[in-house]
Amino acid sequence: MNNTYKNIKYFIFDFGNVLYEVQHNNMIYGLAKLSGNNLIQSANRKELMNDVIYDKFEKGGISRNDFLNYLKNKFEIKASNDEIIEVWDSCLIGLYDFSYNAILEFKKNGKVALLSNTDEIHHEYFSRECIDFFKLFDKLYFSHLIHKRKPDLDIFEYVLENSGLVAEETLFIDDLETNIEAARKVGMNTYWISKDNTILDLLNFFV
Repeated sequence: MNNTYKNIKYFIFDFGNVLYEVQHNNMIYGLAKLSGNNLIQSANRKELMNDVIYDKFEKGGISRNDFLNYLKNKFEIKASNDEIIEVWDSCLIGLYDFSYNAILEFKKNGKVALLSNTDEIHHEYFSRECIDFFKLFDKLYFSHLIHKRKPDLDIFEYVLENSGLVAEETLFIDDLETNIEAARKVGMNTYWISKDNTILDLLNFFV
């Protein structure tokens, strides 16, 4: 093992675009098609993802039906709930080919957990595909179930306390810099996923 991470005993992985491919533009373009509003483009993704109502939905603070009604009103959509859900789930592409075996390798070096911002609709969709994959993890933390969301510090503090972890012995892996910065504030070691720093690159430190 490389000395860089010699004290790590616990790995906490983000899910979307770390272990599971997500293409948010599919969802945005789908909403645009349903609404007939060509102004809804990928540039609006940040606005939607940072929306107060979406934040509440990812924290489990509002119901599925309330959120769907919100989308209908926000984007002037006349479609059925089932049609909107199909579009909402269109961003979920699937597990990366390397994910299953990579987690098996990380488990040889410590315990593994998943920490994901998600919502009731997406969770229902990808959980069907990932039943066996999720069994690999010692802990699963989904924002809508624990009512906390990255990059708020309380979600990292909750995970540390709930799992009985020492921050200095924990490595948090995520593809968003804001989440990485938040994890560092509570004392976690971090690894920022990018095109130049992949899960497989990280794994090389532990083999």
